[in-house]
Amino acid sequence: MKEQKEEKEFCTIKEAAIRSGLALQTWYQGGAGTNIVPRIRFGRSIRLLRSDVEKFINDHIREAKYVIQQEG
Repeated sequence: MKEQKEEKEFCTIKEAAIRSGLALQTWYQGGAGTNIVPRIRFGRSIRLLRSDVEKFINDHIREAKYVIQQEG
């Protein structure tokens, strides 16, 4: 049960790229603001907290909606 919770708590860079629609290299290089999402190293593997990725995505959605409202 604990392993399943940990599996859901973390995500890979690839999962973050798919979820956000950003390129894999953007996540690896910290571009487009992804550098604010802390990376966690497990040996040679890099993981992200799923909650941090979701917050990053939601913040950008919220910002985009605000810009659209201001333009409209």
